[in-house]
Amino acid sequence: MKNWKDLMAEWETLSLRDKRRVAGGCAAATVTILYLFIWSPITHKIDTLQIEIEQNKKLLTWMQSADTKIQFLEKQLKPASASSSKSLLSLIQSEISQTTFAKNLTGLQQTDKNAVQFNLKNVVFDNVMTWLIQLWKQHGIQITQMSTTPTGESGIVTIEIALRN
Repeated sequence: MKNWKDLMAEWETLSLRDKRRVAGGCAAATVTILYLFIWSPITHKIDTLQIEIEQNKKLLTWMQSADTKIQFLEKQLKPASASSSKSLLSLIQSEISQTTFAKNLTGLQQTDKNAVQFNLKNVVFDNVMTWLIQLWKQHGIQITQMSTTPTGESGIVTIEIALRN
């Protein structure tokens, strides 16, 4: 391996034309190294980040639209459940009395401040489900537990239901 003094001595012996070629080669090597190890990675990272920014903008737009929909739906549900000043028990009694299966009601009781439990014997399953969906939409009342027992007739069941406001 040559030391610095030997390299300088060798440089001095080169012709002007050879010195220009070596200097040009060094400049080309320097530009190539700068491009490969500095400029290219930086531009690649910038391109990647620009793509990521565009994807995040689209995601943000979607999230804002979803948030607007969620807030709208929450506003629809809150007034319905908050507007009822009745207790859940009296609300269920009132709502059931307006149905065709009111005569099939047995064992309506309040199990908690915001929970009731009751049984319906020999009722049409589809009618009860439609009524429960209306309760949920109008008052925000949810089913916490439900058990059905078929009676032997098609579509007719005995149901035990627990509801919560």
